[in-house]
Amino acid sequence: MRPGLGIDAPTWSRVSPLLDEALDLQPQDRAAWLEALPSHAADLKATLRDLLARAEGVETDALLATLPRLEADGTHEATGGEGTAGAHAAGDTVGPYRLVGQLGVGGMGVVWLADRADGLMQRSVALKLPHGPFRGDLAVRIAREREILATLDHTHIARLYDAGVAADGQPYLALELVDGQRIDVYCKAQRLGVVARLHLFLQGARAVAHAHSLLVVHRDIKPSNLLVDAQGQVKLLDFGIAKLLAEGLSDTPELTQQGTRALTPDYASPEQIAGQPVGTRSDVYGLGVLLFELLTGARPYRLKRSTRAALEEAILLAEAPRPSDAAADAELRRALRGDLDTIVLKALKKPVAERYASVEAMVDDIERHLSSRPVLARPDSVWYRSRKFIVRNRIAVGTAALMLFTICFGAGAALWQARVAVAERQRAEDVKNFVAAIFREASPYDGSGSKELTAIDLLKQADKKLEAALAGQTGARIELSNMIGESLLALGDVAAAETVIARTVAEAERALPPTHEQTVRALMLRSQVHRLRGLPQQARADLDRVLPALRQRAGTGDGGGSSAAADLTTALAHRTLTAIELGTYLEAEQFAVEGVALAEARLGERDPQRVASAVLLALAYRYTRKFDLALSSGERAYRQAIEVHGAAPPHPRVIEARGVYARALGDTGDLVRGIAMLEATVADTRKLLGARNLQAGIFVQNLVDEQVELGELDRADANAVEALGIISENFAPDSVSHALTVHALALAHLARRNVAALAEAKRAADTLDRVVGPSHEGALVARTSVALALIDAGQADAASREIEAVAARASAVAPSNALMARLARARGTAARLRGDLPLALQYLQPLAESSEPAPKWQRERMRAWSQIGWVQLEQAEPAKAVVSFERALKEFARLETQPTPARADALLGLGRAHFARGDAASGLPLLEQADAFWRAFDADSRAAAEAAAWLARARVARRG
Repeated sequence: MRPGLGIDAPTWSRVSPLLDEALDLQPQDRAAWLEALPSHAADLKATLRDLLARAEGVETDALLATLPRLEADGTHEATGGEGTAGAHAAGDTVGPYRLVGQLGVGGMGVVWLADRADGLMQRSVALKLPHGPFRGDLAVRIAREREILATLDHTHIARLYDAGVAADGQPYLALELVDGQRIDVYCKAQRLGVVARLHLFLQGARAVAHAHSLLVVHRDIKPSNLLVDAQGQVKLLDFGIAKLLAEGLSDTPELTQQGTRALTPDYASPEQIAGQPVGTRSDVYGLGVLLFELLTGARPYRLKRSTRAALEEAILLAEAPRPSDAAADAELRRALRGDLDTIVLKALKKPVAERYASVEAMVDDIERHLSSRPVLARPDSVWYRSRKFIVRNRIAVGTAALMLFTICFGAGAALWQARVAVAERQRAEDVKNFVAAIFREASPYDGSGSKELTAIDLLKQADKKLEAALAGQTGARIELSNMIGESLLALGDVAAAETVIARTVAEAERALPPTHEQTVRALMLRSQVHRLRGLPQQARADLDRVLPALRQRAGTGDGGGSSAAADLTTALAHRTLTAIELGTYLEAEQFAVEGVALAEARLGERDPQRVASAVLLALAYRYTRKFDLALSSGERAYRQAIEVHGAAPPHPRVIEARGVYARALGDTGDLVRGIAMLEATVADTRKLLGARNLQAGIFVQNLVDEQVELGELDRADANAVEALGIISENFAPDSVSHALTVHALALAHLARRNVAALAEAKRAADTLDRVVGPSHEGALVARTSVALALIDAGQADAASREIEAVAARASAVAPSNALMARLARARGTAARLRGDLPLALQYLQPLAESSEPAPKWQRERMRAWSQIGWVQLEQAEPAKAVVSFERALKEFARLETQPTPARADALLGLGRAHFARGDAASGLPLLEQADAFWRAFDADSRAAAEAAAWLARARVARRG
């Protein structure tokens, strides 16, 4: 661009969004678009025409790289063709980020590849920096985007990691780095079929639905805002023009008063064009346009832009054709005709009320189409529903037809079936007699006379009599042994189940083929025993041995159709849990996804195993840190469990689903509700299975971390002790489950400043290092607890060595953000205790000033502010210390329901800071509060003595 091109700052703030809009259009459409600009933008036509003329035959990014660099005072400076757009260059620092290379330029701003320069996190981001002066429309739009993205956390939405203003006044947004192609370009490049395109579309649609659940409307759904990465995962971008519906979040009216349309017309809804109120159904319309384009390769209609009236007529009045009519070839027309025509046209209805009521409803219809179920958007006819049933159940219908043929014309086959039926009837009679004998034994008239026999007692009696009762009937005996072992496991008697199952495996391997249904079932049950005994490697070996046979049986239909699918689904569920225990979380998610897909495709809607698979998928998402998916999946699984099993009396599957949903609530910040649900889960489990049942112990352990986070330390401590007692009865001391429970107790003691925390944390860490490896997330977290316990014990040097060892391990893997925040706080605290105050601030300051929304991160940020206050006190900066302690205490009050030692420390520090400033009137009450807490909590502790000493000094100083 020539240096003489004069675009001043106020003009640029008007040109920028219009240029964004024009560059999204096809080149042949831009001239008409220019002519259709409203009168209040007429003075910009010449400038826009000049800029767009330069875009002819030039990539958008190349054009924008030549645009003027605007300074804050409104001056501009042209950049050369080889220069970098904007006022920054590679190597510059913006806030805590170092610029690495430019990713792209838009009318709104420049996007850079950047790394954090403060060492807090090892993560590359897409750093979005605006063009031009930072005021007016531009600054408002950046502020809006920051506020909106901070509320959204979804796998398919590009996450906001950080936001702020650099020292030179440059606003920045640190966004998730997405390396991908536009969704339409990706579909063409990969030559995807209709089904694959629908699955991609569903990822983006679910992201929009998530935003709607937080009352955020995107308002600019278009292909360039959905990128697909190398793994085929969609990321939804750019909420910069979204409209917030929730009260309390800014919706600045000036954006609609500048005369610029913050939308892309080809994808805009009729109400957006007409200037009417915009809601979630506007995004339904945008998704309809996108889906039409993905399926047909064309847009529903080409807008005529010669006049404003023609533009409005095209969107407000022109009816979109059926996708099947717009398709390029006969095969595609056949694929689109019917359901997909109906779904797309319903989304594109002109009247808002006639569209899908929500994005979720549209998603549901697409999923129904993919699974050959009737979609809800079309009237049901008998033929339509029958045709769908036949397609969905082609195997079953085909089998039924074949059976009819056999009945009519296969007399020989019928005689053979009769002989099989006789043998099966005899086997069934033997089994019936055996079961009847067991129940007669329990009768006070015919048996032992005791009326105190439990279900476990009956199962054990059955096992003792099995050998004699079914002598010579190996197959039936193994089948019943499997049933007894499975029932004992379900009732929580792992020891009794282990004996039965070990014997059954040995007999099955001796008498039956390796792929026989009962051999496979016995190995699956043994894998459960291994897992419950804390031997995940052995559990994995058994499951990996049976999965090929189960997949083959389910795939071919051998072994009972839905029964084979149910067995495979069960095995995938156990494999998911085993992967979680081994720390291979992505593998766990893959098995869980496979299990859900199989269950939904092959099992009935009310099949219990379908519920179990849904619960495990939610759990897997939790461990892969996809907390938004864990929450939505957990809630869906919980509701599904209630639909299948009923709410009362509580069914074990409902209890499990509620427990997983409760943990997802805690992970996403709703600790109070999550704890209440977990406590109800514990109570129901005890009522159903007994107070010392293993499952009850696991749920009690789950409570500990949540209660520590909420500040309910007495309850956390009591629950940790109880959980360890129950877990110790079922798991060996060197098992993963036992080690994690010991660590839960260490966390409770650590929060209470109990000296026992050090030994417990070290015991857990040593076991996890040995069993699952030193780089396992659980092992890293336990080692960090060891370091924090050493800090509490006054062993700062030893703590620093432990922390650096953990940091070295963590650098080789992908640790969670929560662990990195905890490490940063531990590093800073240890450095402070060693007297290295600048190093302490180097670790603590970035943590305290970050805007990461994750609940655990927020709590580490709160503790970091308290530590910064102590550093500032030691640097003789009491005024700064007052600010830091007050920030910490504000967060303590927001995030914790009860006073904790950490909060008492902040009170003590704030009191001391006020006294150091000479403000005894403010300082004395704070010191009295800290002293009162420690006298009530632990009067003999070192912290109590310190609080008492400072209170005494303050009172003397006050009197003096």
